[in-house]
Amino acid sequence: MIRYILKGTSNINCLLLLLALHPLIAQEQSKDVAEPVYFETVTVYANKFAENLIDVPQSITAIDSDIIEEAGMTNLADLLDVSPSFDISATSPARKTVNIRGLNSSVFSNNNPIVIYVDGVPYSDAYGFDLSLINIERVEILRGPQGTLYGKNAIGGVVNVTSKEPTNEWFGKFQAEYGSHQYISTQFSTSGALKENELYLSVSGQYQSDDGWVNNHYAGNEKDANKFDQQVLSTSLIYQPSDEFRVKFITNIENTDSFGIGGYGIVSTDPNILSLSDAFSRETAENINAETETNEDSKINSQALQLTYELDAFSIRSVTTRRDLQLEGIYDYDENDNANLIGVYSYDNQDIETWTHELIVSSDNDDGLSYVAGLYTDYEEREQAPYGMEYFGTYNYESITDSSSAAVFGQIMYQVSEDLELTLGGRYQRINKETEVESTTMEYDVSGSASIKNSTFKGEKNWYEFLPRVALKYKINNNCNVYASFAKGYMPGGFNLTATTATVDDNTFEPQLSKNYEIGIKGQSGKGSFAAAIFHMDIEDIHVYRYEGISTITSNADKAHSQGVEAEIAYQLTDELKLSSSIGLIKAEYDDYLAGDYDYSGQTIEQTPDYTLKFVASYRHESGFYALGEVTRVGKTAFYDGGRKSPSTAFPERKPYAVVDLRLGYLQDDWEFYAYADNLTDEAYITSLRGSSLLSIATFNDPRTVGLGVRYKF
Repeated sequence: MIRYILKGTSNINCLLLLLALHPLIAQEQSKDVAEPVYFETVTVYANKFAENLIDVPQSITAIDSDIIEEAGMTNLADLLDVSPSFDISATSPARKTVNIRGLNSSVFSNNNPIVIYVDGVPYSDAYGFDLSLINIERVEILRGPQGTLYGKNAIGGVVNVTSKEPTNEWFGKFQAEYGSHQYISTQFSTSGALKENELYLSVSGQYQSDDGWVNNHYAGNEKDANKFDQQVLSTSLIYQPSDEFRVKFITNIENTDSFGIGGYGIVSTDPNILSLSDAFSRETAENINAETETNEDSKINSQALQLTYELDAFSIRSVTTRRDLQLEGIYDYDENDNANLIGVYSYDNQDIETWTHELIVSSDNDDGLSYVAGLYTDYEEREQAPYGMEYFGTYNYESITDSSSAAVFGQIMYQVSEDLELTLGGRYQRINKETEVESTTMEYDVSGSASIKNSTFKGEKNWYEFLPRVALKYKINNNCNVYASFAKGYMPGGFNLTATTATVDDNTFEPQLSKNYEIGIKGQSGKGSFAAAIFHMDIEDIHVYRYEGISTITSNADKAHSQGVEAEIAYQLTDELKLSSSIGLIKAEYDDYLAGDYDYSGQTIEQTPDYTLKFVASYRHESGFYALGEVTRVGKTAFYDGGRKSPSTAFPERKPYAVVDLRLGYLQDDWEFYAYADNLTDEAYITSLRGSSLLSIATFNDPRTVGLGVRYKF
C-alpha cells in the first residue's frame, strides 16, 4: 500500500518519511548510551484524561500556548496549517470550508468534516467556523472519526481547544499589531479570583481590521473591496464551592463585517481549459470592477454552562450550549465587469439558533480498565430568507429547517497485558430533519417568454446509524508504541434548499459514510518525538455539488476512497534550536460518480492536495532574542468546476506552491517585541474554484504581508 501511495511522488518526500522514523532507529542502536534530556513529554486529553501523546492510538497534533504565540497563530487556518493532510478555504467572506484526508464540507448541510470544541462547546457549521484564538492554553488536532468520545459527531476529526484556567493570582496580557494594508489588531485577556479558591473570572477580547488587497474601480463604490472589521468578547465565570463540584459559565460575542471574496469570475467560454493559471491570476484579482459591493455581516452570540463533579473513581460532566448566528450577505455575481452580467447579484440571509447538551461519565485513568460514556442531544432551527439572486428576474428560496439528533456513545480501554491495550467504542444515533422551502423562479418557454413560477417543497426524514471503533496498541518499549484501528465515520444528510419540485427523493441527499483503517507508530527520545501513520478510507454517498443552470444542487456520489501516509517529527537540536516537520501524502479518488451525462469516476476528489509538507525552525537565545521560520509546501490540487467539464477531461488542477513565513522577536521581562513577514516570497495561488457552464469564480491567497507587534504580560 505504501508503494502505491508514494508512486509518482518525489524521492525527497520518501526521504522525509524515512527521516521521521530515524529517532526510533537511532534509539534502538544506542539505547545503552546516556544522552541529555531536552525534549518535554507532550500531555494530551484526547481520551478525556491526561496521557502522554505517544500512548494515544490515533493521529494527533498537539500545540501549546508558547507555539501559538511564537508562530503568531490567530485563527483556525493557522492551526490547521501545522497539521498534515488539511486544506482550508473560504467560498464567501464568512464561510470557511475544510478538507481533511479527502473529506470535504457539505454545501447545503453546511457541515464541516471536523468539529471544533472550545472548552467543551462544539462548532461545526461552515459559518462562524474560523474562531479567533485568545487566551488559549493548548490545542489538540485529532484526525479520523470521533464519534465515540465526543457528543457532536465528526467524520474527519476534532480540534479540541482549551483556554487558560484562572488562578487565585490575577494574570493577563495585552497585544497590539500593525501591518500591511492598514492591518490593526489589538487583543487582551485577564483572569483571576474574585473570591480566593472559590469564584474566578476570565475576560478576553480582540479587535481586528484590514483594508484588504483588492481595489474596486467601479465608479461610486468603496475602493477597498475586501476589507474586514471584527470584534470578539469572551467571558467565563467559574464557581467551585468544593474540590469535587465546579460550575463554569461561558459567553462569547463576535461581530464580523467582511467585504469581497479575494477573487473574481470569468464567463465559462472554453470547457477545455485545464490549467487554472491560463484563466485566472491574482494580479488581475487585485483590481476589479464590481458594480455591487460584496458584503457579509455576521453576528454570533453564544453561551455555555458546564457542570463538573469529580469523585475518586470517575467524574461526571454536563455541558449545555446555545449559539445564535445571524448573517446578512449580498454578493456581486461575478466580482467583475463581464458585460452580460452587469446588475446580477445574489443574497443570503440566515438566522441559525443551535442548542446542544452533552453528558459524559469518565473514569480516572488506571492500569486496568478505563472508560468514557455519554449522552448527546442537539436541536437547530435554520431560517434562510431571503436567499437567492437577481438574474434578469428573481430567483428566491425561503426556507426553515429544523434539525435534531440524539446519541449514546462511549468506549472502554482495557489493558490486556503489560504491553497490549484494547480499545472498543461505539455510537448509536438518530438524526431528524424537517424543512419547508418556498421558491420563486423564472421559467422560459420555447419562444423565450418568461413567467414567474412559485412552488413549495416540504420534506422530513429520519436517519439511524451505529458507528463502531476498535483499536489495538502495543508497547514496543517505554518510548515507542505501535497501533492499529478501525472506525466508521458519518456526516448527516439533508435537503436541497433550492428545491423547485415537491418530490422528496429529488431534493434529498443521503448521509455520507466512511470506513477508516489506520496503522501507526509513535515514539520519543531524549531530544525529540515522532509519529507516522498509514490510513485508508472507503467512502460511500459522498456529498457533492453541481450546478444546474444557475442553481446549486447537492447530491451523492456513490463511492470513493482515500489513502495516504502522514508523519510528524520534532527534534531539540540544541538548547536554543528546535526543528520540526510534518508531511502528508494523499491519494483520493472517486470510484463511482455519475452526474447526468458525465462520469467522474477516477477523478481526484476536489480540494485534496496530493501532499502537504511543513518545516519549522525555532530559535530562542537566553538573551531574549528568538526567530521562527516556516516553509509550507502544498502539492497538486484538483477542483470541481462545472464550467470546465467534459466527459473526456480531468478536473482542473492547481500547481504545487510553497509559502515562507518568518518571525523575529525579543523578550525582555514582561515585554515582547516582534516583527513578521507572511508569504515572504509573495507566492500567488488559487484557494477555491467553483462554477457552472455560465461562470467560474476563483479566490486567491493573501499577498506578502509584513507587520510589527508588541505583547505585554502581567
